[in-house]
Amino acid sequence: MIRVFKYEYQLIVTLLSLSLFSYFAIEIMLYPRIGIEIEHQENHLVINNIVKNSWAAEQDLAVGDIIEKIDGILPDDNSNISLYGATERVKKITMKKGGTIEEYKVEYNPYDKQLVYHLFLPTVFYLTCFFVATYILIRAPYLNAGTKDLIYFLHCLGMSYISIMAGLRKDSIAYIVVAISLTYSVVFFIKFMDMFTKNLKIRFITKTKLIYINIIAFILVCLTIFIYLKYNDLSTSYIILLSSVLFLLTVYVLFRFYFKSRKSYYFKFIRVIIMSTIISAMPFIFLFLIPNLINYKEIISVETTAIFFLLVPICIFYMIIEGKIFDYNYVIHRVQYYALLSICLTGFIVILGILIFHNTSDNILDVIRFAGILFVSLMLSCFIKDYLDFKLRKKLYHSQKNYQFSLHRFLH
Repeated sequence: MIRVFKYEYQLIVTLLSLSLFSYFAIEIMLYPRIGIEIEHQENHLVINNIVKNSWAAEQDLAVGDIIEKIDGILPDDNSNISLYGATERVKKITMKKGGTIEEYKVEYNPYDKQLVYHLFLPTVFYLTCFFVATYILIRAPYLNAGTKDLIYFLHCLGMSYISIMAGLRKDSIAYIVVAISLTYSVVFFIKFMDMFTKNLKIRFITKTKLIYINIIAFILVCLTIFIYLKYNDLSTSYIILLSSVLFLLTVYVLFRFYFKSRKSYYFKFIRVIIMSTIISAMPFIFLFLIPNLINYKEIISVETTAIFFLLVPICIFYMIIEGKIFDYNYVIHRVQYYALLSICLTGFIVILGILIFHNTSDNILDVIRFAGILFVSLMLSCFIKDYLDFKLRKKLYHSQKNYQFSLHRFLH
């Protein structure tokens, strides 16, 4: 444990990451996302939009209601309203509805979904990345430049989810952290891969391109903070667009190196990284982005899809601790086989359900949502069964007795 203190910069980043996480988690626990956007009409502040899946969406509030007071003071004196045209991080709101004055206490409802999507899932996401980074910091025999970049990548990735949730509450610190963590998670990942494969004749990325990426990353950080502060109403769409572009950039760099290093030692490693990256993005693409573009209604929320990106650090961690024991080809073939099996079973069950319950196209999104959940459940069930068979085979079936019984049956 003493060796950890030799790497003071990595230790400072770890403590800073933990401090920021604690700050964001406390803020999310104290303040639900209100989700009220306002505008000035005839010297009054009037609600012009209510964000779905927010606190306001569960109240009897409507577009056109007038805000009289916020935490007992006039709305114009509230900093969030003057800066962002929205009200967040407050405890009481006084509204005028059809000539009647009503006061609302802003607090979470029992079993509020916000606590799951904005606090629980981001906490699981962060703690997983934090555990892997801390494990590497403590257990790695020596921290070279690539290992340090991996630690920074894990902290940026883990911090991005919960900082976005805190940013929805109009927190200026969260805006800065979102801009840095989202952008530099890609930068540190590319630098880690470059250092990891430095012994190859083919570089993962050239030094010139790496310099360009660092310059672009700095510009993106400044642009993200600027959009958060000046065009806050566009921030959610911008973050989704930025995340998609950064993801596509990462996949492009991985595929480019993949085709150049097919005969190298690192080919199987890159193959697993690419597969884990693509699989982790599939829920976001097929269950959120495409349905939103087609029907303006997602199958699952964007907050839920983010948790699937944990597959990348988990794969990296598993490869670190298992080393050569990790059978890449076996896992890849298992994934392909179980995916085909799960698709067939999912299709059969969904078609059978439609025929039995006379389902129509009116609730096609519910059918797709059910099919997606069923497919993932079947995939997980297959892997769990495979794991249990491997672990329990020796206890349930004694190999010597099986051999003797088979030999006896063959001879007689």
